[in-house]
Amino acid sequence: MCSSDLGKGDKRLRPNDSPRFTFQTAFPRRLSTPGHYAYLRISDGCDNSCTYCLIPSLRGRYQERPQKMLISEARRLVDQGVREIILIAQDTSYYDYSPGTGSGLSSLLEALNGIQGLDWIRVLYAHPRHIDRHLLQTIAGCDKVCPYLDIPLQHINDGILDKMGRNISRVEIEEILRQARELVTDISIRTTLMVGFPGEGEEEFSELADFVLAQRFEHLGVFQYSPEVGTAALRYGSGVDELHADRRREKLMEVQQEISTERLNRLRGRVIPVIVDRPYPESGSPLMIGRAIFQAPEIDGIVVVEGGDIRPGQIVEVKITDSSEYDLYGIN
Repeated sequence: MCSSDLGKGDKRLRPNDSPRFTFQTAFPRRLSTPGHYAYLRISDGCDNSCTYCLIPSLRGRYQERPQKMLISEARRLVDQGVREIILIAQDTSYYDYSPGTGSGLSSLLEALNGIQGLDWIRVLYAHPRHIDRHLLQTIAGCDKVCPYLDIPLQHINDGILDKMGRNISRVEIEEILRQARELVTDISIRTTLMVGFPGEGEEEFSELADFVLAQRFEHLGVFQYSPEVGTAALRYGSGVDELHADRRREKLMEVQQEISTERLNRLRGRVIPVIVDRPYPESGSPLMIGRAIFQAPEIDGIVVVEGGDIRPGQIVEVKITDSSEYDLYGIN
């Protein structure tokens, strides 16, 4: 399947009566993060039809911010000391998306990549349905864009995906992941999966577990399905009972723990760039906590760094000396 085939069958167009842009006035913002990294919301609302999700009801139809406004805000953040910008939305890959022509997120990334003083750009929450070859090539070609992509997949069984309203098949998902690995050197892929959705029997769960083993994701989160009043998924029933769903979640996380342990162990002895986030919480400790280029704040692991006069916001070279299930340890 060529990349252009991935978007075929996508007939969902932006409604004519729904404004394309919002937030036309730029308000001063106060950072709730450390001063060296910031989240940049590129759109709000959602036009996807996931049956388990209340976001379209709560936040409304999809509306995106103009690229000019985003670049202006990013420049202000960098002037204030921000070195890493993390793009967020309900669906970042839908930014300026047109069926058949692909994601306009590529253009935004290229523009952000040209901002002087900015070091890292990271993309979270990209719906697999809107990831195209051009976007992957842009990630590979922009030196400031981290080789990192957060792609919430939710499941891999075609029947469950259909009930979830994901509008994508297993074959298409696997092709996107194959292209990502092929086009972006050393890419780290984070995903989230849902267990216990109505109709997920042992066969469907086994298919999901085998998929996790085969793909060996760098980062993985697993959630249990929770029925929400007002969602379309309620018509399928309450889902797998809580005890069984929790056991399935634990099994997937055990598998992922083994994958992560093995992957991080291979980094011992290597020197990698690390952005320093904060001092180690133990009082008087000379250690600092940072993140590698393949780690997003709060959701992935950390790097505990020893040595040198290093401060939050610096990007330093760290030699990895040890590792655990999800974290790394090293010396500057």
